[in-house]
Amino acid sequence: MTSPVVQPMPDEPAAAHAGRLALFMGIDSQGKFEQWLRCSAHLAPAVRAQASRLEQLAALVDMDPQSYAQQHSMLGVLRVAAKSNMLAAHGAIAGSNFSKRMGMLTQKSQSHICPKCIEEDLDHWHFSWFRRSHQLQGVDACLLHQTPLLKVRSSASWSRLPHHWLESGEVEDSRQASGWIPTDFETRFGEVACAMLQRTAPYPLEPFVAAMSSRARYLGLRTST
Repeated sequence: MTSPVVQPMPDEPAAAHAGRLALFMGIDSQGKFEQWLRCSAHLAPAVRAQASRLEQLAALVDMDPQSYAQQHSMLGVLRVAAKSNMLAAHGAIAGSNFSKRMGMLTQKSQSHICPKCIEEDLDHWHFSWFRRSHQLQGVDACLLHQTPLLKVRSSASWSRLPHHWLESGEVEDSRQASGWIPTDFETRFGEVACAMLQRTAPYPLEPFVAAMSSRARYLGLRTST
């Protein structure tokens, strides 16, 4: 079976990229897709069996695994800090265990979409795609449009594109509040979280903990080691 050129879109989560690949290939079985991906990824046979799904997807589209992890995984917010001997870059061979465990994960248990993003996608690209920034825990509005995000009710949300779920009505307001506008704090939190998504590696844990301890003491909170 010939591999199509289905490149990941900007800020598209790896799980959504995989789902879009399976959709375009007409593969509706998770097992069959995993088998197809292993065989289609541009990896040496000896490497394929041990490669993470993240590495397989990167190889399939001829991307460096570290670049793919930075642009399409959520490791930046799932692996924020690490000890000095575990600072391997996201997607790097030295951090392959993290790629296997967390490389395909998002923070929210169900996927979220922005109707304004979908409208613009369809107008320009004629299809829509999911965004990592919409899957951040605590971010309930699209930072670009300040529009409340909609939660996809299906547990198989990556199997279809966002406009499918919107058109089928299988979505609900994640805040259950019509007309809600995010506060300045919520907007700033989202901006910081999005910046963390762009991290190439975790922060060193020691200065990270020291900074938090110092701030806690300043606020009069108890700290422990």
